[in-house]
Amino acid sequence: MLAITATPIFFRGSSSLSARPFLTISIEQTQPPELDANEYSALCDAFDELFGESFMCRHEQNRSLSLLHCMLTSIQILGQKTYQHFDFEVLQLKTRESEDKLIHEILVACPDYFKKIYISLLMLLLSGACPPEHQSDTVNHNWRLAVAGGELKRLFNKIAAGPPSIITRHLVRAALQKRIPCTQIDGDVWRFGLGSQSKYFLNSFTEGTTALGANL
Repeated sequence: MLAITATPIFFRGSSSLSARPFLTISIEQTQPPELDANEYSALCDAFDELFGESFMCRHEQNRSLSLLHCMLTSIQILGQKTYQHFDFEVLQLKTRESEDKLIHEILVACPDYFKKIYISLLMLLLSGACPPEHQSDTVNHNWRLAVAGGELKRLFNKIAAGPPSIITRHLVRAALQKRIPCTQIDGDVWRFGLGSQSKYFLNSFTEGTTALGANL
């Protein structure tokens, strides 16, 4: 079984670990390591059908790829397809043994506005790798219920919603290239930088843009 063992922690970047914002996630794997690859493949089909094209990373029985690797790769592909200004990447993946379990400690580059979606997607994928009788409180309910209840569609709507404007995407891309922290405040309102040196933008407007300037 695969399950998130603790609340993921988000760091805004510009640290010794990474200049980009990133999530740290701890996932516990108990025996048997590969419970139901067929169930996971069926979940991949549901994702692809909703997305309109094939992008999910399938688990192949004759290869040594783990289900967890497939999940992380799938979310990375989805993120890069939708948010082309941000380079999603698994920065670090460490595995250690703890009694009869394996603990995977993951550090993944992820923008601020995508962190909740990333965690929700991972939880949903984990539910597809665990039969209902093995699921715990840390894993979402069975993915078939999530799909039938519209949870997956709501997730995809959130993914498609942001960052909202083309101007904002260019600004965020430029900020990330220059290693400037950026945080989505609300919709198209973003903060670039930290503390007293930060600047707020609404599309191409800053807090210094006058009402007359905006009208002109």
